[in-house]
Amino acid sequence: MAKGAAEYPFAAECVMQAATHDFATFASEAELLLLYAMFCFALAGVAAIAERKRAKRKTADAVGFMPWIGIFFASAFIGAGLFVMGVKGVLAG
Repeated sequence: MAKGAAEYPFAAECVMQAATHDFATFASEAELLLLYAMFCFALAGVAAIAERKRAKRKTADAVGFMPWIGIFFASAFIGAGLFVMGVKGVLAG
């Protein structure tokens, strides 16, 4: 016995999500990992520049507290991990 549309109330929604996913996907998961890695590396670069600027101030009391070194290392470490996984995925196909 064939099941009607009433038994699958979310069938049209699933078809719409699948069509939207196909349209919205512009890169593979590996390529997205590489994009996220580039963002993390850019954030690490900004943190390194900000730390250098903070360290070169003439008055030590004029600096605010922002853990630029921690932000640099965290974003560089996460970016390196994402980069390795992304390159592995791109090379695997």
